[in-house]
Amino acid sequence: MKRLTAGLLMLLLLFLTGCTFGRDTHRYYDEKYTEYFSIAINSLLGISGIESDNIEILEQDSKGRVMFAFTSRVSRIDDKTGLYSIMICQKTDSKYSYYYPDYHFVVAHKKEEITKEEIAVLKNKNDWDKDIDESKMTKVRIARSKKQNNSGGSRKEKLFKDKVDFKNETIAFVGLGTDKDNRWLYYAEILDKEHNYNYKRAYMIILNEDYSYKDSYLQQVDDVWNYQDQLKKFKELNNWSLYVK
Repeated sequence: MKRLTAGLLMLLLLFLTGCTFGRDTHRYYDEKYTEYFSIAINSLLGISGIESDNIEILEQDSKGRVMFAFTSRVSRIDDKTGLYSIMICQKTDSKYSYYYPDYHFVVAHKKEEITKEEIAVLKNKNDWDKDIDESKMTKVRIARSKKQNNSGGSRKEKLFKDKVDFKNETIAFVGLGTDKDNRWLYYAEILDKEHNYNYKRAYMIILNEDYSYKDSYLQQVDDVWNYQDQLKKFKELNNWSLYVK
């Protein structure tokens, strides 16, 4: 019998764990910091949120803002495993977490890859130690798991018919929420079927409620670790902004 590859074995173990014990592995069970977990899973490309994800409070400013670290040890954004992000939350209440969209985080494979200079820039862009500016904020509902929408297997082939070789590649969709017109924003990761389902490339895509889309709704991600500018411009191009009731 051929030996299972490491990637397939990890997926199998996650599947068996969830099925055997009836536990939702895509749910955050920690009693602390759900408000910060909610920001991470609705902001970072390719992150769906799993039970082993970790939140660590790093610092708080004089106005109550919180800088925290989000760690996902098994997430694979490219061909390497692991993600570490430093993020800033402006404030929270009983239902929502509030943050400045687009530039409220820096992200890398591991902690050591984020520099002091990057953290200083992050603080500056998020008005660290300045008065809270409500007009700059967006919000997410505090939750232990991520809201998702199944785009459908057959639809994926139609959407990416000229961009994906479905004989040798497959697509993993991760949602980033909807706008006021119920258009879903997705991160679509293209994986290599023949080589341990390794990352090959990624796209940002917006789908209308009926799963249709325009030419401007699809764009390849230039850099999966430095995409803040590109994602902001992509949303502006398509008049898309997160809408939360």
